[in-house]
Amino acid sequence: MITLDAPGREVCTVRRITTNTPLQALVTLNDPAFVEAAQALARRMGKEGGTGVEGRIGHGLELALVRKAEPREVEALAELYRRRLNVYKSDPAAARALANDAAFANNCLLARRLAESGVRFVQLYDWGWDHHGVSPGEDIPNTLPIKVGQIDRALAALVRDLKQRGLLDETLIV
Repeated sequence: MITLDAPGREVCTVRRITTNTPLQALVTLNDPAFVEAAQALARRMGKEGGTGVEGRIGHGLELALVRKAEPREVEALAELYRRRLNVYKSDPAAARALANDAAFANNCLLARRLAESGVRFVQLYDWGWDHHGVSPGEDIPNTLPIKVGQIDRALAALVRDLKQRGLLDETLIV
């Protein structure tokens, strides 16, 4: 809650301060709960928003903003949709990987796309590192090598992609 500048739940707060820190955007971009919520909204937009792109976008905006969408808002998002659709059509394998699930490898692919688009700061998050237990699927000797292998392959592919595209010279990976 600190990242979202929300007060602790130990005390009652009459009014929260309004903020918009970069960390808030990163939390909402990478947290699995927010990804799943976005996927649910997208499914609802597709089901209830009609057949056209503009209708679905307008419906999604109305659901999210609780007001009628303005034409300029719908058109801006429709244009973004069309541009991204052309990118995914040009690289079907990457589009399929991105559509599967929110695995770390897909987040690496998204990070590369964001870097290509000029985004200056991208933070990747991956859950499932709590391996101190003794239950099956939680022990270090059996599960940590699997997790490390997944991360290693994905990060190696990300670094290779950034290098091929000439973006590694301008990128700090920590």
